Amino acid sequence: MQVVTIDIWTAEGNRGGSIKLDKYELVKAFIVEHLREKIESSFSDLLEEGKIKLSGKFPEPELSYLLVKVKGDLEARGIIRKQWQLGRVQVLRLKKGHFKTIQVHRTLG
Repeated sequence: MQVVTIDIWTAEGNRGGSIKLDKYELVKAFIVEHLREKIESSFSDLLEEGKIKLSGKFPEPELSYLLVKVKGDLEARGIIRKQWQLGRVQVLRLKKGHFKTIQVHRTLG
């Protein structure tokens, strides 16, 4: 059986490992749709709504981990932008512009 993975990046632009593509796509679709609906969102609101909308798809510790990792990857790829309000609150918005190419890996597993 093939396992399809994707390299993810940190918000700082460093390689952040890889995760299964199907998990990445599901979480990415949620984040992008959430930000399209809300225009902007605090990171804590994104986590709360993600736990509601994606519950049952992943166990809780994995869901929070995936939301954090995919959010950082989308920042690194230029899809979303993070801003700090009052030095403490992350506010996220969709960003127009150049997206980095997403590299997919197929491995036998």
